[in-house]
Amino acid sequence: IRLGLFGEKHSDVAQSYNNIGFVYDSQGNLDEAFGYYNEALKIRLGLFGEKHSDVAQSYNNIGHVYSSKGNLNKALEYYNKALEIWLGLFGENYPYIALSYNNIGYIYDSQCNYNKALEHYNKALEIWRGLYGEMHPDVATILNNIGGVFDSQGNLEEALEYYNKALEIFIGLFGENHPGVTTCYHNIGLVYDSQGNLDKALEYHNKALKIRLSLFGENHPDVASSYGSIGVIYVCQGKEEEALRYLNKAKDIYIEVYGEEYPDVIEIKELIEELTK
Repeated sequence: IRLGLFGEKHSDVAQSYNNIGFVYDSQGNLDEAFGYYNEALKIRLGLFGEKHSDVAQSYNNIGHVYSSKGNLNKALEYYNKALEIWLGLFGENYPYIALSYNNIGYIYDSQCNYNKALEHYNKALEIWRGLYGEMHPDVATILNNIGGVFDSQGNLEEALEYYNKALEIFIGLFGENHPGVTTCYHNIGLVYDSQGNLDKALEYHNKALKIRLSLFGENHPDVASSYGSIGVIYVCQGKEEEALRYLNKAKDIYIEVYGEEYPDVIEIKELIEELTK
């Protein structure tokens, strides 16, 4: 309808391309998402030039596709383009700025550049706290991300502190049955696992699994992640029969969702093979 009314070079048409791209992105269909996001960007650049919020949104979305594809340098390039435009338009204390800092922090985290990751995550946290106060899902998300950096650095007590702060906010806002709560439970379980406290790790992974099953059903990657983590704990406890049961559940879900070549499938298959020798 929009194409019929306005032709190709119209902001509403660009928004439709962007929205369709977002759906493909959410489905994990990254090539289709990339195509639609670029159509939106091309129209927006023609209409508005470089220094426009809609152009920044397109850069940010394309950056997300590159991030999902594992092309971290290109993701960083596009996230920084978005940040530069939004800073020029809105200044520092604006939600999009915090979003950009969070996204850039994620890339640095993925590149194991933990100091840069913490720098950007903390910038995002400061903005979101200033805008929303403590009890907001974006604040909880960034606290969880900071916890992840400390976790990767082996600073487990700091990681646990931040994961628990995030968990408290998510539960306070949404109650127990929320994806953010399950992420925190899962991450806390991983910390206890790293500390060798397998009983506590199992407790938290089972909490995450129970909620994830109720939210997503059986065939979901987060459910597979919980099954896999529980299976690994059973391996460490020498409970091979239970370990195999959970690892096979994780493997079957990952294959259903991502296919045989998914890295976690290969890793789990190798572990199962070791257990069944």
